[in-house]
Amino acid sequence: MKTTMNNRMSRILGTLGLGDQGRSVAVDAGVPVTLELTENPSTGFTWCRRMVTGVTVNEAGFTPESAAIGSGGQHAWTLTARAGTWPVTLELARGREALRKFTVILVAR
Repeated sequence: MKTTMNNRMSRILGTLGLGDQGRSVAVDAGVPVTLELTENPSTGFTWCRRMVTGVTVNEAGFTPESAAIGSGGQHAWTLTARAGTWPVTLELARGREALRKFTVILVAR
């Protein structure tokens, strides 16, 4: 992901990912931003998103690394935020068993 820095805030110029864990990022309200996280659904663990009032998921999907059975890959979401500050949290979980949590705070203007 490419960003520009303004004090402690990053402005997104590319795709969000695991390296953005816990960061606050500035985005333009109404302009889609992409979030990509590594996932391997064959293990039963998938990313589950908590609903956030000010963020809409426009598109979501999994792209495998290869055609091999059991291959991992990238799960991508295209998100659009309304003006405001919105924490986006996802959990890598299998049923009630959570393996990892990812949170990024979108600051949309």
